[in-house]
Amino acid sequence: MPNTAFDPQVHGFAFANSFQLKSDERAKLIAALATAIDGALGALGPLGLAARIFGVRDKLAQLLVSAVPDNYGLCGGMAFAALDYFRAGRPTPRGTGPADQPPVGSTLRLYLWQRLLESWTSNGVTFLEWIARLNLLPGWWPFGGGPKALRDRSRDAWRTLRRRIDAGDPIPIGLVGEAADPFLDHQVLAYGYESKTDLTGTIHVYDMNCPGAGQTIDIDLTADVLSSIESCPRPGNALRGFFCESYTAGTPPAVS
Repeated sequence: MPNTAFDPQVHGFAFANSFQLKSDERAKLIAALATAIDGALGALGPLGLAARIFGVRDKLAQLLVSAVPDNYGLCGGMAFAALDYFRAGRPTPRGTGPADQPPVGSTLRLYLWQRLLESWTSNGVTFLEWIARLNLLPGWWPFGGGPKALRDRSRDAWRTLRRRIDAGDPIPIGLVGEAADPFLDHQVLAYGYESKTDLTGTIHVYDMNCPGAGQTIDIDLTADVLSSIESCPRPGNALRGFFCESYTAGTPPAVS
C-alpha cells in the first residue's frame, strides 16, 4: 500500500474537531466565502452566464448567509496545520485526547483559525463551483450538472492523489457531499491509498472528526454517481466528489 510517513497517531491532533465560533469569526467566514462566489461562477467557464440565468449566484449567497453554524468546525485549519507541523519536522501539539481542544485566544487556536480561513481562500471557489454543478445546474446538455459532473472530476482527483502519495506527499482533500449546504462539506488529509483498479480503491486519511487513528474512504468511480464508504461517517451527506486541495505550507507556532 503506497503510504507517506504521516501517521495520524503521531502527526495528527488528538483532540476532535469540535469548536464554537465567535460572532466575529462567523462574520469573517461568511465574508471570505462570499468573495468566492464570483470565482465559482467563473470556474464554470462558458456556463457562468447560464448560471446567472438560473440564479446560481443568489442561491449560493443565500446558502452562505443562512447556513453558517455557531459550532462550525476547523477541519481545514486542522488539516493544514497538521501538515504544516509534519513538513516542518516539528512535534504536533496534539493535546491529551478528544476533549482537549485549545482554548479561544490561545496560540494554537488562533493558528487553526488562521489556517481555516486560508484553506477556504485557496479552495472555497472549488467547493462552491462543485456545489453549484451538483445542485444548481441542470444535468442535461450543455450544462452537464449533477453527480456525474463530480464523478468525472473525482476521477481526475484520484489519479492526482495517487501521484502525490507516490511522491511521499500527504495532500489535503475536499469532500463534497450531496447536501447543498457548504458547511456540511469537509476537509481531511490524505496520506495513503490502496488502488484496486483505476476507478476503485481506498484513501487513507487523517480525519479530525474521528481523531486517534487513521480513517478510510472506500471509493467506486465506475458508475455515474460516486459511491463510497467512510469509516468516519457523515450521516445525511453522502460523498459525491472529492478534489485535491491547493495548499501552501505555513510556519506553525511553537506551542508548549
